[in-house]
Amino acid sequence: RMSDSDDDLFDEGDQSILDAAERFGVLGMLDEPGKPLEHTLDGFLQHLRSKPLVLSLSESELGDGGLTNLSAALAQEAGESVETLDADQDEISDEGAGVLAKAIEAGALPNLTTVSLVNNKIGGLGLAAISTAVATGAWAQLSSCNFNGNQFGTMGLVALG
Repeated sequence: RMSDSDDDLFDEGDQSILDAAERFGVLGMLDEPGKPLEHTLDGFLQHLRSKPLVLSLSESELGDGGLTNLSAALAQEAGESVETLDADQDEISDEGAGVLAKAIEAGALPNLTTVSLVNNKIGGLGLAAISTAVATGAWAQLSSCNFNGNQFGTMGLVALG
């Protein structure tokens, strides 16, 4: 375990990764002979951040509250590497879709290419928020959206233009 004096080498997210690595017994795998652990871990974290990430949260009961928290977290540096967001069947409604749209408009997930929100509870208001975000150009990298099985209705069709 690292000492408290080493904590200032990492931000809170890095410390969480370090704690998880220690808990699951992979910390020893990060230790390279002749290199201090904090340098090895820093390199490992940089490696993780440089790779395209797929967030697969299907059927995790994320809901609007979870999506709100996730959107706030992704507004940080970690969101830059996320290319795919899969939150199918997660009880997400207009509220959650609106929060996600605003987060992306504000610059979260700038490299998002694929989003899937299949079989949620997104209605016309949520689709309107997403359509507005797309119209601003904030989702410029987006190439695939799947919102199948939601409840858009006439309002959603109007929002699509």
